[in-house]
Amino acid sequence: MSLFLSLLLIFVFTIVLFLISLKVIGLIFEIRKKFKAGGKQKSFTVFSLLALFASGLVINFLVSNLFLSRLPQASLVGNKYRVVANNIAISAKDCKSIIDKIYLTENQIYKVENHRYLEGIIPVSNIKEEYKKGAAKLQSAADEYAQMKSAESGKHYTNQIIEKIEKKAQLFRARTEIGNNKERFKEVVDLLSQMDQVTSDRQSIISNIEKKCNA
Repeated sequence: MSLFLSLLLIFVFTIVLFLISLKVIGLIFEIRKKFKAGGKQKSFTVFSLLALFASGLVINFLVSNLFLSRLPQASLVGNKYRVVANNIAISAKDCKSIIDKIYLTENQIYKVENHRYLEGIIPVSNIKEEYKKGAAKLQSAADEYAQMKSAESGKHYTNQIIEKIEKKAQLFRARTEIGNNKERFKEVVDLLSQMDQVTSDRQSIISNIEKKCNA
């Protein structure tokens, strides 16, 4: 839920609560007439209005807090941390080993991870097997990255690559479960879209590493 939508809902709820309060106030004064003029009448009116005011504040606070709690605060904090963390410098020694590993790995997995190529060229009867091979190759590449020895700054960036490679391997395995089932075409389209995104994310990470190392 966006901040604008949350604030809009809070505003609408406050207006509705205000209108309801006016109705309740009118009801209080109607009931007040049943009491004889004097202390009891005044006490009932004051107590009822104070109770209405207090309950209105509590309800409005709880509902507002409910709407605001649905904001993606954790995601915003995570994104802010990632931006800061991606400014971490990489040592010259780690740069060489990481860049060499990136070039070697990208060349090794290029064909087997090209999902658009697989969908367009590979015969339907072989699609499941090709995605299975691709998933295994991707997982192997992720494992090799994990075995690299580098400083914490280097690990920060290689872990990002590992995360994206493993995510794509996971998507490849999900594609093998569908095979050539035409009834699940929409699922295939969704998986391919996710593969596009995770591949783009990995390339952005690699570009960021190259930028850091060439600075």
